[in-house]
Amino acid sequence: MEENVSICRHCGESVPDGAETCPACGRPVLLPSRTTSASVGEGTSDGPTAQARLARLTAGRAVATEFELRLPRIPEWVATLVEQGAPEAGALVEEAEAATREKLGEAFQLWATETEPRVARLADYGIEVASERDQIATALQSAFAGDTARAAESRRAVDRVLATKERHLQDAAEGIETTVRLLDNLRALGLRVSRDPSSLRARLEGELKQGHLAPLKQELRAARSEVTRTLKAELPGWIASYGRKLVERGTTGADVGGEASALAAAARAYSEGHPDEALRQLRSLNEGKRPDEAGD
Repeated sequence: MEENVSICRHCGESVPDGAETCPACGRPVLLPSRTTSASVGEGTSDGPTAQARLARLTAGRAVATEFELRLPRIPEWVATLVEQGAPEAGALVEEAEAATREKLGEAFQLWATETEPRVARLADYGIEVASERDQIATALQSAFAGDTARAAESRRAVDRVLATKERHLQDAAEGIETTVRLLDNLRALGLRVSRDPSSLRARLEGELKQGHLAPLKQELRAARSEVTRTLKAELPGWIASYGRKLVERGTTGADVGGEASALAAAARAYSEGHPDEALRQLRSLNEGKRPDEAGD
């Protein structure tokens, strides 16, 4: 073994004393300062002990897997020097830790940059995100300070909460779209609805834009209840009436096989609990579209 050996901060391989480039990756080498190396077992005013740095490196490597990063690794012989309390281990571990802190800091910075549009979108909808912004700041500060465990914990908390808030927002948007479409299709079939679909959409999207999810969901429930009542009270009769018209047309020699199949499919969709699909097909029939045009 070489008496003086450094660790490449880019790839983690051993670099002989005096080398200006890493023999493994070819990148420039920054050699550690021997004069500032701390002993392994004692803390100094210069910074953490080698054992503390080694613990940070281990924690950093675990966090790095979340970013799919390749971090500088500590050879077993360096870890052995740390365990033995060899003074020269301090500089070796210090350089590897600095490289790890730099790479993880860059990864957390990129994450924060990519997360900001998600936070801004929620804020645009009036949803509170001050806590998430504080957590992002904490993650960055912790990462650049070398506290990767705390940085990772803050990052996971932010991602988890943002995902929950985004899901609620998406659910509300989809709920508006589905409910308005149901009301619009009911009206197109001539069935009774008290709410105007266009006005309801404008009102609910206004609530959504302001982040008023609770009143929005309450009005959605009321609208869906009306849809359910109308479906139960009037849709079976509408389907039966349309079927009678097909029978009458069939007695005159008209080809109604395709329409009859589409009507049966719509009735089946409704009975199986898919009112949106049933109404879509029935509206297409009512507007004179062929069965294969029902989704147009």
